[in-house]
This record gives sequence, C-alpha cells and structure tokens, in this order.
Amino acid sequence: MTHHGDSPSGHLVRHADVTIMGNGLSANLFARHLKLTHPEMTVLIVGEAATPHFTVGESITELGSHYLQHRLKLTSYL
Repeated sequence: MTHHGDSPSGHLVRHADVTIMGNGLSANLFARHLKLTHPEMTVLIVGEAATPHFTVGESITELGSHYLQHRLKLTSYL
C-alpha cells in the first residue's frame, strides 16, 4: 500500500490502479483487502494526516471479527 502519494522509494506516485480517499480504519482495511486479493494492484491512500487516524466506532460483530481474522489475516492483532 502506498500512503499519501509517496512510494516506498520516496518518489511521488503518478499512477495507481485504485485511489482511496480518506485514511481511516475502513480505508486501510479496504486497501489491505485489495492487496491480499489482487497483489499486483497498486493502491494509493490519500488522507489529511500523515498517519492513519482511527477512532472508536461501533463494536465489531461476530461476522466482522471473522472477516478481520480470516479474510484480512489480522488474527494476531485481535
């Protein structure tokens, strides 16, 4: 994933297959989903802050927890 127009090499990104506006939790989870399902795809996340900003929202349901664990492979973070 590429954040804020910078590539891992530090150069400005001029093309991305998908651009996601906003750098909150949903945007980052969607970008992870895209990279896991389409690893060849370039994903650009554009947001206000230099680092992602996550806020407490609705509780994670059982179905949401399953998605985070099995689809996004985030079990060690839950």
